[in-house]
Amino acid sequence: MSLSFERCIRHVIMVEGGERLNLKEPAPHDASKFGITRVTLEEFRGVPCTVQDVIDLTETEAVLILKARYWDKLNLDLFQQNWVAQAMLLDQGINRGIYGVAREVTYILNKVFGGTFPADGQKITLEIIAFIDKIPPMKFFREYKHSCHQSYNQVLLNNVGDYEKLKQKVAWIKGWTIRLKHLEDFILSENKLRNPLSIC
Repeated sequence: MSLSFERCIRHVIMVEGGERLNLKEPAPHDASKFGITRVTLEEFRGVPCTVQDVIDLTETEAVLILKARYWDKLNLDLFQQNWVAQAMLLDQGINRGIYGVAREVTYILNKVFGGTFPADGQKITLEIIAFIDKIPPMKFFREYKHSCHQSYNQVLLNNVGDYEKLKQKVAWIKGWTIRLKHLEDFILSENKLRNPLSIC
């Protein structure tokens, strides 16, 4: 059974929270709200936006943007069974970008589940969705989580010789790990509602 956009987006809005000002960053990456940066808001509205426009962004408009930019582009309505993939791809698509999560998922499908998809992982195709739909939802998430932690460790290893870069990467990975834990908590709570006797 699939999961609705409304259920998934509630989790995303809760995790992303309100406005975040990063005024040390160059415009238009200096502000975000509900996971939407100023550059994303400009692309959606088709006009230049200010930091104040981001601060004033309503949750209603944010939901419209997130649906158009991630849920619809990832074709998440087409899942029939793997509700975990819907929640995961929306959350991680926003956090890592569509192409970043597509590469990770393609790698897992090929390495763990016997897939033969192009390694570049440019997007989540209809063939990939049909393939994922046949995988037990919780097993799919466990493999994704494991692969993410391996990727995080590799990022650290790649920056061992540069203290400043390593310090920056450690901060990023701390945020990514917390985000992944929030996603796991949401998925486990949904799984308990669907399977009251499940011990995951």
